Amino acid sequence: LLSSGKLFVDFNENQIKQKYSKDSEEFDCIHGFASYQYDINFTYRFCHSLRNYSQHTDLPINEVKAVSPDDETVIIDFYIDLDYLLNSNFKWKKLKGELIKLNQETSKIDAIALVKEYFNALT
Repeated sequence: LLSSGKLFVDFNENQIKQKYSKDSEEFDCIHGFASYQYDINFTYRFCHSLRNYSQHTDLPINEVKAVSPDDETVIIDFYIDLDYLLNSNFKWKKLKGELIKLNQETSKIDAIALVKEYFNALT
């Protein structure tokens, strides 16, 4: 899903560039939206880097929990362990400080909620 989000942004930018040009107002608008989301939205920044982490370093999901509240339902949750990410050899760059601060508040992130918020930022 992380790669799909990046593909969505890149594809839209490329389509606008091909149709109008890189110097067009249309391209500035769509590129500006992506840049704005990156600047103001931690989830967008984190998922952008997490996509690179998953492509080049390791899978970010560290914990899976399954709960069955009744005989017909199974609820599965996926979590990302922040210590695991921070102790990897991946270069988090400027995001590292934000991850360290977040790790002081919570040791893991709900991956499903994270991806939902990421896709909301894309649209």
